[in-house]
Amino acid sequence: MKGLEANLYLTEAKVKCDVSGVRLIDLNPPSQARVQIYKGLTVSYLYEIQVEPLKAEVELPAVIKVHFITKYSTVENPQLLRNYGCAFDLVDYTTLFKVQTQLEPNELCRLRSVCNLNLKITKVHENPYVDLMYEVLSDQNLWAVCGRSAGVVSMKDVDCHSISLDVMPLSTGFLPMPNIRLSRYTAGGKNKADTHSKVHPFPQGQVYNSTKSMQIHVIASSNGEQ
Repeated sequence: MKGLEANLYLTEAKVKCDVSGVRLIDLNPPSQARVQIYKGLTVSYLYEIQVEPLKAEVELPAVIKVHFITKYSTVENPQLLRNYGCAFDLVDYTTLFKVQTQLEPNELCRLRSVCNLNLKITKVHENPYVDLMYEVLSDQNLWAVCGRSAGVVSMKDVDCHSISLDVMPLSTGFLPMPNIRLSRYTAGGKNKADTHSKVHPFPQGQVYNSTKSMQIHVIASSNGEQ
């Protein structure tokens, strides 16, 4: 919710979804007090989408309707409550793959020393995507990728795939893990009209990176380099 000209109180915010097999879990504080909103201020609400595994990608519609409802009042007259609501569509809401990275040695990572980055791709729900491209998207001031930074793996008849890469930290301190982008990959050359390979990144929500927010403590090298 973004404030405009008026100075308002918001209270009793909730979302509704009538699709069977989809639940919206309220992750906001249970005793939600009224929130004041004004020009230049944005108020965010957090909800989790839970999908029944047996219905995911099979029985559930591609688009689900969600209704957001809240009550508001002016600061001058907080007892006079009015209703505000809006409807929006959710697409690509089912997590298809999970990405997890681990750095070794994770207990002692030194500046400009090569470390092993283990990447694990796990299939969460059944889906038609077999060939996947992974890309290591790292800040060039923080990490250097030694060797390949992208590749294609096949998830045919397997539930997970592991890849080993070499990276080198270029700065000391607590560094964010190199980011991984996962995309659908279509090889070219299958017919005369389609000679080039195509890469289509997954929409936000279909790939969950469980270690995206992790940080690695990098210390100076043994020769005292800072």
